[in-house]
Amino acid sequence: AAQLKLQEMELDWNTFPWQKAVHHFAKAYGAAQIKDFRLAKQEIKILEELHKVLVDKKDRTKFIQIKQIEIQIKTAQAWVYFKNKQKKKGLELMLDAVEVERNTSKHPVTPGDVLPAIELLGDMYFEMEKYQQAFAAYEEDLKGRPHRFNGVYGAAISAKLVGNIKAAEQYFKELIEMVTIENSTRPEIVEATAYLKMTAIKI
Repeated sequence: AAQLKLQEMELDWNTFPWQKAVHHFAKAYGAAQIKDFRLAKQEIKILEELHKVLVDKKDRTKFIQIKQIEIQIKTAQAWVYFKNKQKKKGLELMLDAVEVERNTSKHPVTPGDVLPAIELLGDMYFEMEKYQQAFAAYEEDLKGRPHRFNGVYGAAISAKLVGNIKAAEQYFKELIEMVTIENSTRPEIVEATAYLKMTAIKI
């Protein structure tokens, strides 16, 4: 993701600031994950510039797009801090991003959430080993955005780790049902299958 190249097309990307922001958010988030903080900050700066372009247009129909880029900026900043050993600051920014998302989010169609902040908050809590908070975040995510693979998997493994067997079984079953490839070797599916076999034996 950090090495993505903007697709060359017969259009001027600068006339589509929100769409262009999706690309730069992916790069910023990817760079933060691999701890390339210099690149992440460069991409965040581009996001801030794209945000300003939309704000300066003073077009009320672009309100959701403006807020989506704001969420992307806060999310990318949050993960830069978090991965750079400033977890408290990172969590604060991630919570800010979630709050903006709660107040502005809509049905997941353009310009909806590209990668839900609440889901990424769940990922952050999970990395902090705060599994109960992670589970709550994933469940909130799935209420508004059902059947997201990462959200379902996050809910399953966090439920497993807090001892909520019923919820873990529910989400692992849902995860398997989402995959159309028979005998998938995807690690999450292998884990789900193994867990369900284990709980069946115990029962």
